[in-house]
Amino acid sequence: EEMFLRSQNQLANNNKLSEHGMMAVAEITFRCFQDQTELSVDDFLQRAELIVGLGYPLVITNFTFHHELIHFMRNSFNLNSLSIVLGMDNLRKVISNKQKYTSEEGLLELLQAISSYNGKIMVFPELNQKSELSVLEDLNLDPAVLHLFRYLQSKGKIEEIEGVNKELLSIRSDQVLN
Repeated sequence: EEMFLRSQNQLANNNKLSEHGMMAVAEITFRCFQDQTELSVDDFLQRAELIVGLGYPLVITNFTFHHELIHFMRNSFNLNSLSIVLGMDNLRKVISNKQKYTSEEGLLELLQAISSYNGKIMVFPELNQKSELSVLEDLNLDPAVLHLFRYLQSKGKIEEIEGVNKELLSIRSDQVLN
């Protein structure tokens, strides 16, 4: 929940928007359950109930890639802009996704979708193995992607969420559900 609030505040402050004109929507994909890589049915349902219990609208999808979600949201709702909040681990997966795209193509697809809708990628940091804050600068990127990534960062299309409570980053969704 903190990441929702932090990202909304930061988007509002940086873009001089009213938080009342924003809507935070959570998304979880059923694809994880289908692939049997991360979730059991109970785990999936508990995640959904937890998000709804916090008062957030929830979209359950079957999307493999974030740009599919962005296109769906844009086509389903009349939006002036659309930003997406990702954790470092999810951003790393987007960049290194080898299933369908090369890392450069995966990142380009996501960035093209975000840029088309006057949005940005908001990234919240994570704790590394030494329990230190790991930020965007710490990402180990392929040289083919690094320059594009840094350029988009400099243009404000990829932005780190600031002021994160480091203690909350040690909480993992799978541990909460256990």
